[in-house]
Amino acid sequence: MNFKLKSAVQWALSMTPGSVELNRYMQLYVTKSLPISDTQLAARRAIAQKHLSSYIRIVGRPPVAVLDLGSGSDLAIPILMAARGRAVTAADIKPLASERLQNDILLRVDAGSLSELGVEYIVYDPPDLPFQDNSFDLITSTSVLEHVPSGQVERLASELHRVLRHGGVSTHHIAHKDHWSDSDASLHDLNYLRYDERRWRRFNPPLLHQNRLLSSQYVEIFARYGFVIERQTSFTTPPPFQIAEQFARFSPEDLRTTHTWLTLTKG
Repeated sequence: MNFKLKSAVQWALSMTPGSVELNRYMQLYVTKSLPISDTQLAARRAIAQKHLSSYIRIVGRPPVAVLDLGSGSDLAIPILMAARGRAVTAADIKPLASERLQNDILLRVDAGSLSELGVEYIVYDPPDLPFQDNSFDLITSTSVLEHVPSGQVERLASELHRVLRHGGVSTHHIAHKDHWSDSDASLHDLNYLRYDERRWRRFNPPLLHQNRLLSSQYVEIFARYGFVIERQTSFTTPPPFQIAEQFARFSPEDLRTTHTWLTLTKG
């Protein structure tokens, strides 16, 4: 679908009461992108395992208390981590969780209920996390940070550092890729680099907000809070168009990065 048309639809949904439910209805019955496919579930299983194995590699044992941020409608990542014996708190800033979609994942991973697995789902008001200091061994997010408004990422980094235990690990998969390119094959993976803020606002509805922060910017933010940082990145071809002036200061590597995996350790 042409991304300009899809963004117009998403803007209309974003301005409509009950936008979350309407968007989920569209995904279930129109685009049929939910429930996720077996291939997508396998990909999420691999990511859940990477979150856990990153912690074990650094600490030498499995985590006891895990927080997953932005768990989404089917809670796939927290369910898959909990299925490996971990107690997981799944947190969203909106009530996105769908019992139908959760049950679909639970059935496909041969699990019982969320409570039997040790998954607790909460909804909270940002920017502060509703937890005591030093509450979690491992904090994770998967394709979430790119949706946090850029002005709130700094506060979130501070909160992650506060609730993570000393010696704990925080792992984050960040999808820098222009999300419109997933449904419009004519777009370069980083098509949004061509737009300044004023023009980009037209294509950035609240339901699919993308902050357009680049990989090095996340590293700079988390470094300010004393995290020890490991970074893995994936690349695409250089943009075949003139980028907006606000991105001119970034390195060629940053301007080709589609995905970042951050492993953050709190000393």
